[in-house]
Formats: sequence, C-alpha cells, structure tokens
Amino acid sequence: MKRWNAKLMIVSSLLVGWTSTGCVVVDDTPIDPTDTVTVQDTTAEEDTTVDEDVVEPSDVMEEDASSIMFELVGDWSTNYGESYSITNEMWGPSSIHAFDNEENWAVTQYSEEDEWNPNLFAKQVWTEIDDMGFFYQCTVLFSADTFEEALNTEDTADASNPAEGGCAGFKWTQFGPPGAFDE
Repeated sequence: MKRWNAKLMIVSSLLVGWTSTGCVVVDDTPIDPTDTVTVQDTTAEEDTTVDEDVVEPSDVMEEDASSIMFELVGDWSTNYGESYSITNEMWGPSSIHAFDNEENWAVTQYSEEDEWNPNLFAKQVWTEIDDMGFFYQCTVLFSADTFEEALNTEDTADASNPAEGGCAGFKWTQFGPPGAFDE
C-alpha cells in the first residue's frame, strides 16, 4: 500500500480536477475523465497521507498508456533557428506533464536551470501538422506557479493566421522537419 501511496502522491501532484478525453499524464497513466484528483500538500515531509479523492489504482483505466503517443514526437527545427527534440516526456528542455492530442495542448514545466522561468509551468497549444510536416505552436501561458493553474488556463491564441500573429500579439512559432528553415 505504501508503494501505491507514493505513486498516487506523484500522480496527485500532476493532476488536479479533471482531465479531458485523450488527456495523458506524463507517467503514461491515462485517467478516467470522471475521476477527480486532489493535490496533496507535500510541503511537510512527514505528511504521507493520501487525500480521499486521490485516484486509486482501481480507478485507472486498463488501457496501456504507452500506446498513446504524443503526436509531436520527433526532431524539429523552427522558423527562429532553434532545434527541438520532443518525446512523450520532454518538449526540448521542458518536461511534459499532460497533453491532449485531440485538443492540441500540453502542460510543460521548465527545468530548474531555466534562465527566465525556473520550475514554472507553461501551456503550449499547436495547430494540426500539415501535409508537408509543419505545424505552428504558441505558448499561451509562460509562468504558472502550479500545474493546476497552467492546466486551467484558457487558450487565448488565435490560429486563424498564425504566420502573421495571434499568439499574445506575436506570430506563432512554426515547426518543421530538421533543416526545413536552413537558408
């Protein structure tokens, strides 16, 4: 039981409230959208209790989450000359805490070494990948203190013309295959 309590504490620190259909948690555990999860206060090291509303192992869907792949997995270059490697767990140097391929969003967390937003959370949104292998990405929130804040942030981006703007007053970042933007 202690092993499950520890695992549930990790899950509860990642998920709060609800998850939408297709939402996947980084630890590759899909969660039933009708379940609610409460973040446990982990500031006191001695407190190892688990809140009653924390998802129990029997509440987790039977589907093997490793079969749910983040749709942006791969190596990418951007129109700003950057290169990114995206996996199910990482978006470049940031860790992915949850994503939804149908709604095209991900909650990421900057590393503790990040110059501007160490350990803070962000919400990424993107367009569908086109036939040529390109997509646009916008960070709709850069510096949330908690996963819950990032998860619940409204998507304010306008994808109607991402090459010209719609991302907090800026153009969206265009991603393409490696070398696609080399001159």
